[in-house]
Amino acid sequence: MGVIDVEIVLLICLSLLLAAVDTGETWRVKTKACPQGCNSCSLFNGCITCKPRYLLLLHRSGMKQMGYCRRTCPPGYYASRGGDIPRCSKCQVDDCEDCFTRNFCVRCQPSYYANGGKCFATCPAGTWPDRKSGDCLESVDCEVSQWASWGPCLKNGADCGYKWGMETRMRGIITQPTPTGKACPELAETRRCRILQRHCPVDCEVSEWSSWSPCLKNGADCGYKWGLETRSRSITTQPSTDGQTCPELHESRDCRMPQRYCPGDEVNPQSTKKNGKNRRKNRRRKTRRRDRTRKTRTRTRALSTSEGGDSTTERTMVSRPITDKGSSRKISQDLPTDLLSI
Repeated sequence: MGVIDVEIVLLICLSLLLAAVDTGETWRVKTKACPQGCNSCSLFNGCITCKPRYLLLLHRSGMKQMGYCRRTCPPGYYASRGGDIPRCSKCQVDDCEDCFTRNFCVRCQPSYYANGGKCFATCPAGTWPDRKSGDCLESVDCEVSQWASWGPCLKNGADCGYKWGMETRMRGIITQPTPTGKACPELAETRRCRILQRHCPVDCEVSEWSSWSPCLKNGADCGYKWGLETRSRSITTQPSTDGQTCPELHESRDCRMPQRYCPGDEVNPQSTKKNGKNRRKNRRRKTRRRDRTRKTRTRTRALSTSEGGDSTTERTMVSRPITDKGSSRKISQDLPTDLLSI
């Protein structure tokens, strides 16, 4: 280094010394001039003490050491709050990103896995790398349950009709294995077995229902208000003695006749209309006969009263045939003798 360079360095140092304030502690500057978080600082060494809730981080570069105040420690450091000054201390574990203590790492750098406070590129035996947590986890072997009972002896899904079949039993997984753990054994087991029922029973099989028959009564499809309609089905497979019996093959239900009156019957719409007129005419005739009878009795009582009421009027039971047109029925009337001429 030349003489001029040395002089320049000395001038710079002198100017820095002149800017410092002597407060009784050499090389200590005012708090206002310190970086954020510093309680006191030096022009050459940075932060010396930190404010509450801050951690002092010392960074060495060659022969020079600078102090910084931080709320959290950077990767590779851990918070050490013991002693007078809380500080960030450097982890002594290689490839560590976050330490719990000086020699115990809890989070390693990428591509490394933590195990027992150390960092490994390949997990030790008996452990496996968990990429999600970044730890070497303990290997877990598969655990299975006990075998279940043997299933039925079957062949082609049937438990009869054959001499030999196969039966199966199962077991389930209780604990799934980790990637480096012991794999699960077989969960199913089969063996040959003898089918107890050699011959299968044959169940009855029937066809589909036919369509409903016409609505009939006494073999006729007219002349009635209600009738019956039926449908049937047939047996397609006869059952064996030990098979399921056949269901009902016939079914019937009530139905309404579509044609109440048959063609050519005496009772048809025209005759019904004519009979209705005759019934109304007969009702009018009966009403007139009742009125005449009522009037005759009233006149008889009136004549008896006019004769004093003491003498007995000779009355005779007369049977007068009252014959209506179309009726030969006789109507008996109790009429007095003196009213026969009426």
